[in-house]
Amino acid sequence: MPFDATPVTTPGVLPDSSFWRTILLRAADIMERHGGCKGELENEHNQVCALGAISVAVYGNPAAIIYNSEEVENGCTPIGRAIVVLHNYIDLYLTFRPRLAIAAWNNDPERPTAEISNAMRAAARTSVLC
Repeated sequence: MPFDATPVTTPGVLPDSSFWRTILLRAADIMERHGGCKGELENEHNQVCALGAISVAVYGNPAAIIYNSEEVENGCTPIGRAIVVLHNYIDLYLTFRPRLAIAAWNNDPERPTAEISNAMRAAARTSVLC
C-alpha cells in the first residue's frame, strides 16, 4: 500500500465525540505529505483529493470512502461529521456559495493543495456543524 497512514479507527472501539477533528487534522497531514490531486480520489502518483485524504485518515485507503457510504453519509459518525464540518466551513467561510460540494471546491484548477489542507485544519478548529 502506498500510504504510510495507519487507519485511525480501531475495530470495536468507539471514538470520542471530537474524533472528527482528528480525522480532519490527519487528512490535512496526508495531503501535505502525499500532495493533492483533482478529479479523482487518488492519482497515479499517490496524491489524494480532500475526500481521498479523509478516507485514508479513517480507513487507510483513498477508495474505501466509496464502499462505506452509509457511514460516510451519516453525520453522526466521526467521518460523516468530519465531512459535514469541512463542507460547512467551505460554504460559510471560503466560498459564500451555499452547498458547494467538497469535490467541486477541491477540483478548482486554481486551488492549491496547501489551501485545501489549511481549510481542513481551520475547519477542525472552527467546528461549523450547522
